[in-house]
Amino acid sequence: MRDFVLAALIHLAVPATGVGAYFYLLRTMARRRISPEIWLPFLVIFAVYGAALVLLLTMLFWLWSGMASIGAAVLVFLAPLVMLAQTLVLWPKRQQSHFHATAFWLSFAYTPSIVVVWLVARYAAT
Repeated sequence: MRDFVLAALIHLAVPATGVGAYFYLLRTMARRRISPEIWLPFLVIFAVYGAALVLLLTMLFWLWSGMASIGAAVLVFLAPLVMLAQTLVLWPKRQQSHFHATAFWLSFAYTPSIVVVWLVARYAAT
């Protein structure tokens, strides 16, 4: 029973909370009349950081699997490139609103954070 609850929390509750938070953010931006062009970058941010959170929780509290390995590979090799490209696209727009600036900084921070995590893991293993 404990395993079922743990799996449901990690693989259902965390993503559902992220989807709910994303739609709440969209409603907030719509009420403040923020340009819809920022919605897609926030979708990418929520997906990448949400996948990283699910992967971390899987690593700490659940069983590692082939799907977790695929997710880790995507987060390490593909997501930094996507976030870097998104950072470059958001650079000229970062002063349009607080939302644009937040999307820029969250996109910018992902790639260096992956490098830091890799360095920490590498030197912690020795």
